[in-house]
Amino acid sequence: SVGDRRVEALGRRLRVEALFEVGDLRGAEEEVTRFGSTASRLGRSEYSWYPSLWRASLALARGDLRAHVRTREVLDGHVAGGAGANASLLAFVHWGTVAFDLVDPAEARSCLDVIDTLGPVEDVQLDISTALLQVRAGDVESAASGADRLVPRALGADLDSEWAPMMLQL
Repeated sequence: SVGDRRVEALGRRLRVEALFEVGDLRGAEEEVTRFGSTASRLGRSEYSWYPSLWRASLALARGDLRAHVRTREVLDGHVAGGAGANASLLAFVHWGTVAFDLVDPAEARSCLDVIDTLGPVEDVQLDISTALLQVRAGDVESAASGADRLVPRALGADLDSEWAPMMLQL
């Protein structure tokens, strides 16, 4: 109502996330369409990729793998087109989730290849995700070799918004 499209886009993004969290996929899909309209009016690349990410997630939630492949191709196009670091990061998280959920060894190996390009990063959450990806890729021994060290590090991590998901992965 204040006429600021960026504020509207933020509100719509938060609404999409909330609708996902409560499992209202139909409501989320409707809000994704509204967000897409707002993003189009803004005409900025940092907003344009969100709908394809959310539509890929909606397709997975519904078990529609064909739709997921189509929407993922659109998302990959946004990332390749330079939509920004946030788009690349969230697309990567999406791909990792696919590797976890579908037990897709090729996808897991692809994600591990991306992690390898980061170089040494001291982050327990990344280390836990890496171990899970190793398991999904079929390299259980590598994942297990460091698992004992992950538990105390995870228990000592900050109790922030990422702690509970990290503990679930662990």
